[in-house]
Amino acid sequence: MFFSRKSSKPSALLQCAADYLSNYFVVGKDEVLPWCEEAEGTLTITFPFTNQSQWPFIEAGLTEALKNKKLSAGLSFKTRIHSGQTTKPPVTNIRNIIAVASGKGGVGKSTTSINLAFALMQEGARVGILDADIYGPSVPIMLGNTGERPATADNKHMQPLQAHGMVANSIGYLVPAEDAAIWRGPMASKALSQIINETLWPVLDYLIVDMP
Repeated sequence: MFFSRKSSKPSALLQCAADYLSNYFVVGKDEVLPWCEEAEGTLTITFPFTNQSQWPFIEAGLTEALKNKKLSAGLSFKTRIHSGQTTKPPVTNIRNIIAVASGKGGVGKSTTSINLAFALMQEGARVGILDADIYGPSVPIMLGNTGERPATADNKHMQPLQAHGMVANSIGYLVPAEDAAIWRGPMASKALSQIINETLWPVLDYLIVDMP
């Protein structure tokens, strides 16, 4: 009796896609091959990073590459952001946290945080922003919703506010600025911990933290 083992060699379609993508992103073919899946005449590319603005160019280039190899398939693109590894317990529903920090004040951390959040969102990521500046929260001002307050159903947890397609929370939504300004170490740390852990964040690919 003879036993046959299914070949693990990728199909011509997958090899062509991997060749094109490895050249496009300047990475090894072995790295991009897991992104590619062939099923029922459709080639699905699942990117592990946000890049929706590039999809039209990739589609045109990949279609041409397949045509040159006398291959054809429907093309489908997806994004699946993986959670980063951490030594700390993760925040519920948050896959990755990006902290925007500087040792000097007044250098544009909040502006950078907002712009980074919008850029990631425009590339297809699900994004939230957390204002960690207890003493001078500016995210509510920059998002234009200083008069809003988070909703709560149980007086223990709060819903983040919706603004321009992203979710956000800040001490600026909870207390007047003059009250937050007089808090000291333990009070400020506890307030920040509560905002992070008691906010009912939806599933987010990235939570941008605007540091003090």
